[in-house]
Amino acid sequence: MASLSYEIIYSKFFSKVSAYDFLELPQEHLDDFLCNWIHSAAEKPYIRRLFSSYSMDDEIHQITYIMRYTIDENSDLSFVTEIIALGMVMEWLEPKINNISNIAQLFGSKEEKFFAQANHLSQLQNLMQSISKKQRRIIADRGYAWNSYLDGE
Repeated sequence: MASLSYEIIYSKFFSKVSAYDFLELPQEHLDDFLCNWIHSAAEKPYIRRLFSSYSMDDEIHQITYIMRYTIDENSDLSFVTEIIALGMVMEWLEPKINNISNIAQLFGSKEEKFFAQANHLSQLQNLMQSISKKQRRIIADRGYAWNSYLDGE
């Protein structure tokens, strides 16, 4: 059974985002956000199906897992870190897309529409789609290695 520290995933997550607002947060709040994001990222069905066994321990900040299909320990560790970190980026982006100023411009009157905000919202939505596609492509690429049609079975 392999294990992975939350801190390794957090480090990968921080390498993918440039969010200086994290520096303003008290450490306790940042820890809560990170813990919630890592759980949300890992609980998606298309992520969980990759494991035959999976558990998260918030006390020791560790994920313990057994991959359904394994390549080797280092490759599996890198793969799990990457897909969960990408999921965390999506969880971090979601409230930025669904905030009140973006919603107000969508449902407000013509006077309340702000083109700069609309452009910003569009860029955030495109970024979210791009990250989601990247995550799913990484999962699909790994899955091709175990395609029974390619093995001749």
